[in-house]
Amino acid sequence: MRICLILLFCLFYHIPQIKGNFEQSHLKNTLDSISVVTIKGLVRTKEKTIFREINFEPGRKLFISDSLIERWELRISSLSLFNEVECKQVHDTLFISVVEEFYYWFYPSGGFADRNFYNWAKTKQLSRLYFGGDFAFFNLFGLNHTLMLTLVGGYNQVYGLSYELPSSKYSNGWGGKFKSSYSQSHEIWLSTENNRIKLFDLEPDYAQRITNVDLSAFRKINYQNSLELGYSLNYHEISKQASFVNPTFFVFGNKQLAQTGYLNLTHDTRNQRHYPTKGNEMKFNFSLTNQGYEKFNWVEAVSFRWRNFLNIDNHHHVATLFYLQYKFGDLTYLNSRQLGYNQDYVRGFESYVVDGRGSLMAKIAFRKALFLGKVDLKKIGITENYNKMPLSIWLSLYSDLGKIIEPNAFYTGGNNVLNYQMLRCVGFGIDMLAYYDILTRFDVSKNNIGGWVFNISFRHAI
Repeated sequence: MRICLILLFCLFYHIPQIKGNFEQSHLKNTLDSISVVTIKGLVRTKEKTIFREINFEPGRKLFISDSLIERWELRISSLSLFNEVECKQVHDTLFISVVEEFYYWFYPSGGFADRNFYNWAKTKQLSRLYFGGDFAFFNLFGLNHTLMLTLVGGYNQVYGLSYELPSSKYSNGWGGKFKSSYSQSHEIWLSTENNRIKLFDLEPDYAQRITNVDLSAFRKINYQNSLELGYSLNYHEISKQASFVNPTFFVFGNKQLAQTGYLNLTHDTRNQRHYPTKGNEMKFNFSLTNQGYEKFNWVEAVSFRWRNFLNIDNHHHVATLFYLQYKFGDLTYLNSRQLGYNQDYVRGFESYVVDGRGSLMAKIAFRKALFLGKVDLKKIGITENYNKMPLSIWLSLYSDLGKIIEPNAFYTGGNNVLNYQMLRCVGFGIDMLAYYDILTRFDVSKNNIGGWVFNISFRHAI
């Protein structure tokens, strides 16, 4: 395993640098250059925040081409700091025009303990509601620092604090993040039965309490490649009644202290972070966890994610994904959760979960642009910062498949037949991206167990 990690690190470090040097040399011989960058529209954001994205240093010439200008425009828009970005070259000057977003937001969150309004309406108990949200402070000091404060109260309670610093340079720069949270709830995802989550409820007491602290530092090897090292500490306690129902939820008993060290290697050439149309992204993750309370065991996890975006022309592209994860050691129920629990799932199986030692998943989508442009919102009286909305709408035709590796590595029981089957779907959907980073997906999927599923999501599928 150590040899594999060393080889992967060498691959990420050396090969892209050779490619980058070749491209730099080629640009010097064939492309025009700029000596001045003029930015219009900055109020809070510092110039160096934008200079970092295009690798510009005052007093030094920057070689340029039409494709580079397009790439820089997409990079700057991916910062989630601006509602509008335009780049234009005039002789040896690059003019950049931006419209800043609001940098202080409240993102509400909440819901019904009964998981939907229909079930909650049967009792109408106000005590079974939870509500609150995230107080977000973006672009602190004009340097793209982010502070997030989470407060949720009611039936479920969550308190959290996080702070993130971006990489300090275009390449060879350091960044980092800190995140802490405490939550308590009356329900637990205790086990799996008939391919679905089985909940354990405990009222009026709390069924589980979780405290988590996560620290990480990341470094850009160059613009396309980065390395992240992190450490997390997690204390998780569930009720004794729940531990009797599923004695393998933890290593032993009803408490668990888990310490995890992790390594992430990322290679990223995508032209846009939130909805790319060309380039690719490769992520390799290795983690080592020591977990338990009275008894301890080690769990090692390895995962690989590759996403590729093949641009046919401005209105057509093909997106593909391949994902593989595998875990070593003695697994508990928490370790065996694979597809369907968070953001990794096969479309058409949104309401199901599958467990095992590992999983693999592949996706492909053909996308056709229905609209690419900006929408004028002045007539509805929206504030000046948001009166022009960059908007792209895509028709997506897709197919997904997924499979569990070693489903019997952890016995969940409960007639979970999907653990042993290949999950497949075909479907179509509409993807909408507004203001560069607000994504909404409307999917209609046909899965291989005979069901049609309609789903609305606010995250990318590939």
